[in-house]
Amino acid sequence: MNKIVYILILFNILMFGCDTEKNLNPGSQDYFIKYYGEDGNQVGKDLYQVSDGYILLGTTKKGIDSYQGVLAKTDFQGNQQWIVEFGGLSDDFPNSVIEASDGNLIVSSTLQYNTGESDIMLYRFSNAGGLIDSMIYVLPGSQMAGEVVNTVDGGYIVTGTSSALGDNNFISLRTDQVLTVFPDSLWRKELGFNDLVEDIGVGINIINDTTFVLFGSSNTIPQDGETGALGGYNAMAIEINNYGEPNSGRNLFGTLLNQNVSEVIKTSNGQFMIVGTTELATNQYDIFVQLATSKYVDLPMVNVNLSTGNNIKGKAVAESNYGLYYVLGEVIINNRTNIYIAKVSPLGEVVAERILGTNPSTSSFSDEASKGIIGTPDGGVIFLSTFNLENQTKMALVKMSSDLLLYK
Repeated sequence: MNKIVYILILFNILMFGCDTEKNLNPGSQDYFIKYYGEDGNQVGKDLYQVSDGYILLGTTKKGIDSYQGVLAKTDFQGNQQWIVEFGGLSDDFPNSVIEASDGNLIVSSTLQYNTGESDIMLYRFSNAGGLIDSMIYVLPGSQMAGEVVNTVDGGYIVTGTSSALGDNNFISLRTDQVLTVFPDSLWRKELGFNDLVEDIGVGINIINDTTFVLFGSSNTIPQDGETGALGGYNAMAIEINNYGEPNSGRNLFGTLLNQNVSEVIKTSNGQFMIVGTTELATNQYDIFVQLATSKYVDLPMVNVNLSTGNNIKGKAVAESNYGLYYVLGEVIINNRTNIYIAKVSPLGEVVAERILGTNPSTSSFSDEASKGIIGTPDGGVIFLSTFNLENQTKMALVKMSSDLLLYK
């Protein structure tokens, strides 16, 4: 690959990319970088597409006040239509947002108390940003919210991690349309192996009305026929039935290096694309991607590290309409982070890549990637991130072409 090219763009943001045969000079492009947030600091967490635009989810903090959630709506041009803040006296850390079958918006969040313990919370908003209701799910120990998804019966499942049984385990809470949680007799909440194993729940994919797959990371010891790090973390999938009970054993994906899952998406052909971070050495990281069938049999992309030569953590993935994937992450430069995005083939080949952020040689602030990234109909990509502007952090919506060039 050719040398890195640095280009100054709006608000002291840099974009620099590794030149490939499919990269063009971005200097002639107009830039689509839209900023959102009111007083204080905002951090982008998730992005969801609705019929007439996008829903942005993040956190906000003002001075010594607690962390709160922030929810915003834009049209497809990034023009803000409304923005609301939500939360109470405790710290609120939203994670995921979806549109429900009735058009309302559902947000999963972690409620952090001053005791250090936490619970999972769901919010229900109207499509105009009005808070309809919310529910806190109080269980023993601490819980952290992951992804929330719609179910075919009009309810929801929120995944995450729980310490109720000892060390961390997968947790999934299933609710009806008004956020009432299913009793244990109808849905098993926790899955784990033993008190000496850490299982970190990330998300869930729905196969059909009665079959679901939980995804996450675990440091359980690989069994016969499994690959993975001994004593380290690996990607893991568990298929469960309509009562939350395992249909079969787990499936461990891994190498001899530690790997932590950040996101799993279901592709247009029913496969799963997994993205996360491989720990190459102490404080040295690379993005890993893996493609698996619905029965978790590895395809040719088997735990491919992108091998970019940069120190990068993987955060999110989206499918393009050209059979490729966009991978979003954070690259560590001068002990701070910038946004990294790559276009990747189904075999794990990096076709194009870019780095965006405030100038690492003049700024002490870090920029953050969210898990919100969406492929656009023209083959491009739009994603939510966090940039620093005049010593404050703001959510930023960034749109790029199929060649990873910024445009409007």
